[in-house]
Amino acid sequence: MESGHAQTNVPKVVLTQTVVENDKQVIMSQNRFSNTPIVEGKLINYEVPQCFAIYGGQSTELVDSHVVASTSAAMIITVVLEGSLTFGYDELEFTIDGNTQPEAILVNLTQAASFHRGIEKHNRLLKVNLLFHSQWVMSRLSELGDPFSFTSQHLSYVRSQVSPKMRELVLSILQCEQPQCFSTRLKIESLALQVVEEMFDHLPDSTSQYDQSALPSAISSRIEDVLNYIERHLKQTLTIDCIAAHFSMSSSNLQRVFRSHVGITINSYIRQRRLRLAKHNLEKGLVTITEAAYEAGYNHPANFTIAFKKAFGIPPAKVVKT
Repeated sequence: MESGHAQTNVPKVVLTQTVVENDKQVIMSQNRFSNTPIVEGKLINYEVPQCFAIYGGQSTELVDSHVVASTSAAMIITVVLEGSLTFGYDELEFTIDGNTQPEAILVNLTQAASFHRGIEKHNRLLKVNLLFHSQWVMSRLSELGDPFSFTSQHLSYVRSQVSPKMRELVLSILQCEQPQCFSTRLKIESLALQVVEEMFDHLPDSTSQYDQSALPSAISSRIEDVLNYIERHLKQTLTIDCIAAHFSMSSSNLQRVFRSHVGITINSYIRQRRLRLAKHNLEKGLVTITEAAYEAGYNHPANFTIAFKKAFGIPPAKVVKT
């Protein structure tokens, strides 16, 4: 039997957009709030495609909400100097109270994952996120004979207090204007790499030699791109033919290569990812069972309940947040 309504005071936001209003950046929701601001402040958003991205700033959260998005395979550093932040990837979840103890968290994603983040009205946040794409990381590790095993484990993470040097580096990043020329780009990229260096000092030493077979081949890199594409389009219609066409592959070849690397069929993978996302949203009270069923691609809640129970051993009503 379906549970009651999802929490209406903490709506889910799937898409956001940053705009400039009166010399300040505003993050606008594009889902349940129609063009409603959810965060405002002095924000930075800098990206080198297929390499890394820097985003964050000093902001004030304007509503109680919850952001759900997808992220590709990457190594991600989150540093919170002030304010509180609750966020996570798939089932992994963190809470940082920067007012009590500034903290940095490094998370490694070897495959695409669902990102979720809470937004709390009146929360003033000072933070930065550094995202380094998987291929950027692996291209550097391939030159090492004894790298950190951390980078080969999905959802591995390290938490650490913010050292005085890291705090200084993060504040320097946040004081940078949006890079517009070569020298300012070099400056912010140099600061970001120094943060990575500081964070990696907290990683445990590798206990085994590097397995060269773990390096992505041209094919496995292509499959990583396929996984990321699927993650970004989970809420849309996904067929093997449309995915194959997007990557200029035949459907039969895509299915064969995908199964050899992932271990299951594309349709099975899509179904698993949608069910896992539905489970997370139900646990957070973001959707009703009917909404979760629809978002997971099931036209009838009864069919969704059967698939959910088969995947997790319990019916969806057991995980609904009340």
